[in-house]
Amino acid sequence: MTAINPEYAPQNSRSDTFDDEQDIYLMFARLLVQAYAQHGQQKIDTLSRAVNFCDKITKKGFNKSSAKSSLFASIALEYFLLGEYGKSIPFHQQALQEIEKASPQEIISYVFNYISTLLRIEYYEDAIRVIDENEPVWNKIPRVKDRFLCLKAMSYIFLEKSEEAWNCIPHNRKRSGIDHYYYYRFIQIIVYLIRKEYSLAQSEIETYIHTIRNNDNDATYLQLCILLKNYIVLLAEKNVLTKKTFNNKSKTILDLLLKKQHKIETTNHALLYRWVVRFISQSIVL
Repeated sequence: MTAINPEYAPQNSRSDTFDDEQDIYLMFARLLVQAYAQHGQQKIDTLSRAVNFCDKITKKGFNKSSAKSSLFASIALEYFLLGEYGKSIPFHQQALQEIEKASPQEIISYVFNYISTLLRIEYYEDAIRVIDENEPVWNKIPRVKDRFLCLKAMSYIFLEKSEEAWNCIPHNRKRSGIDHYYYYRFIQIIVYLIRKEYSLAQSEIETYIHTIRNNDNDATYLQLCILLKNYIVLLAEKNVLTKKTFNNKSKTILDLLLKKQHKIETTNHALLYRWVVRFISQSIVL
């Protein structure tokens, strides 16, 4: 993928010229401390200055590659938090180019943040590619593996590739922990809907709602599932309803969903929420 704004480079208006190796290292460390207490563009500027100092450090034992990877990842994350996803992309890429000596945990963190950015700007094919390229790392840790499989499945769903999404669901999803177990079951319901197997989707979501209520009554999943169930029931009745009636009832469900946006569209549920909103919106008869 071509980086968005590939010619972007951190601008440095300060004079950061030091001749003494110790002074360079101390200034680098000082910038890291400053950045820790900052946020937004101020933090990005400080981290960018730190990158410039990093290139000048020749101190024995200093892992320049690992340090630069961490700095690029931090800049990328700050742009992400600012909602400037396009600007974060090249820094995510640079972070992953410098991971030769990074730990698996660091790599997973960089990859996850990169994928999160790609999904925000709906670069689903690129998200799948990044997940696949880094499979040797995330595939070794069960909970991390499930998280990446869920993100991969949702990427396929947005690309309307239901078979590929289905293949991301493990045979024994109960081993994945309750949060991922719920996510896999929701993906299964979505696949049924993409295939227009509405009776299967309705049966599964009714069982799913019962499971949630009997286990931990997860409010977020429960709200999202109830609204989706209401729409699935409406779809089953579509052939006996007038276009106006179907549209009005669909819009009522959609409005209820949008009103709950801030409660439902959390980090863990954002993709599921986005898909349900899009599914109902696109299904309204014009």
